[in-house]
Amino acid sequence: MGIIDSGVSILVIDDEELDCVIVKALMKKVLMDPHIDSFQNGKSAIDELSKINENNPGQLPDFIFLDLAMPVMDGWQFLAEFDRLKIDSLKKSKIYILTSSVSVDDVTRSKENPLVIDFINKPLNFEKIKNIFADS
Repeated sequence: MGIIDSGVSILVIDDEELDCVIVKALMKKVLMDPHIDSFQNGKSAIDELSKINENNPGQLPDFIFLDLAMPVMDGWQFLAEFDRLKIDSLKKSKIYILTSSVSVDDVTRSKENPLVIDFINKPLNFEKIKNIFADS
């Protein structure tokens, strides 16, 4: 079971199913009783988040872990749409880029985006997750 008492809600947006499974498993080792959902592309996530925002904005996830390279709608398009649709006017969701990209442009772009808390390179590990949630 987790070492950090949480009960937090987490959304993982990544087209690689194995990455989603790994992230979920690691989160459950660090956090007690997290609620974790995942989507394989930004469009599906935006559609669901829009519904939640319309009906009960307090139910938006506490944390969003967002891959950049995905089909249908990539991470950058997701961030633009998230902002355009004014999802999360309560500023409840903390968005972390979680990607295998080593592009300096991606790092710079994420640091310049006010919606993004941090840029994290894959693979995610126990220590990285522990640090994220210990600081929250």
